[in-house]
Amino acid sequence: VAPVVRQETLDTYPEVAETLNALAPLLTGEVMSGLNWLVDGDEKRDPEEVAQEFLEENGLLS
Repeated sequence: VAPVVRQETLDTYPEVAETLNALAPLLTGEVMSGLNWLVDGDEKRDPEEVAQEFLEENGLLS
């Protein structure tokens, strides 16, 4: 995964770059497939809940 952000956004919110740089290596194809399965598979979990759980487990959200 390669994050793409407008320069205008980075100028306004420079912390976004640090967060995305920490997140990008975690989002492998296998991880993305697993997250998608939690939302679209048998469990039909809430996408926001799945994302929040993933971010907390990986120390990107407290």
